Amino acid sequence: MAPIKPFVACLFLTTTSLAGTINVPLDHATIQEAVDVASDGDVIIVGPGTYTAPGADQVVDMRGKAVTLKSSNGPAVTIIDGEGVRRGITCVSGETNKTIIKEFTITNGFANEVNFDGNALISGWETSGGGIFCWLSSPSIKACVISGNVADVLGTSAGGGLYIKDASPTIDTCTITDNIADTAPGAGCYVMGGAPQLLDCTISRNFGGNALTCRADDSLIRNCTITNNDSIGSGGGITLLFESTATVIECVIANNNSTGVRGGGINISQCSPSITSCKIKNNRGRSGGGIACYRADPTITDCTIQDNIADFDGGGLCCSGSSPSITGTVITDNLANLRGGGVMCSASSTFAANPVFVDCTIASN
Repeated sequence: MAPIKPFVACLFLTTTSLAGTINVPLDHATIQEAVDVASDGDVIIVGPGTYTAPGADQVVDMRGKAVTLKSSNGPAVTIIDGEGVRRGITCVSGETNKTIIKEFTITNGFANEVNFDGNALISGWETSGGGIFCWLSSPSIKACVISGNVADVLGTSAGGGLYIKDASPTIDTCTITDNIADTAPGAGCYVMGGAPQLLDCTISRNFGGNALTCRADDSLIRNCTITNNDSIGSGGGITLLFESTATVIECVIANNNSTGVRGGGINISQCSPSITSCKIKNNRGRSGGGIACYRADPTITDCTIQDNIADFDGGGLCCSGSSPSITGTVITDNLANLRGGGVMCSASSTFAANPVFVDCTIASN
């Protein structure tokens, strides 16, 4: 039996050395240095302070590593600062949900030009995502504050706070606030493809094309509060575009304003998303104070659409060339300054309007 003992001892040493803890700034002065030396399974604990990376394209590149990056004392005192010249965090190396980023403030990020795909041209998406940029990756981002970040100020890019392209990250219990995308969409967050999850997040006071844009995606947006955003494009709170099959459930979309063509609270265009058990209140837009549909066929179930204002048509809901299915929804106390205080539906030149209302209340508009 004696020969077995060294083997057992070696096995024990191997299994216990798989994961380690790295402290910043005690072990390494910068977060990037800690990520660079980390191995999969390691935990990087970052102490209070403001961290940046002069000369780099971002403060932190997660390098595809399955590590946990967390602050020791929370986002109020642990800040990743792009200094207005670089992104905060990039995940562009196939990160999975085992890459965990939690409890930081990501601020002053700027979507500088980076040739991520390695071809000869810088595309618009490569000048997007000031705070966090995810491409072909699916990290878990938890309890972070993503605030005061900027996409391209010339208006040619998107996603002031976050840009998600062909990626499926989980954004959990984050606050996305005071970000800018100028005239481009997704001042708070822009999703292009993939199936990200936004869970229990607050998206507020963002300015630009709209607060949250989802395009050609399969997103889950659950129990989020999307309030007090100002948009100079369509969709003050949420815009769902071009084959998006997003699910929006148990969200509050309130007090958003759009001066674009349509959709104070939600703008839905050329797609068929699902909106369930949401409260859409006190929003204002040109047409569709609460929700606007253009050539779209959403399913709207058990929602409250209340106290919204349209400068023109459809105080609660405006449908153009659309055939939404609306069930168990209350549409009340909305105002339109031209037509359809509660609901305005019209066919377009090429698309019919065949809305279906089942067990709804439409009153006092």
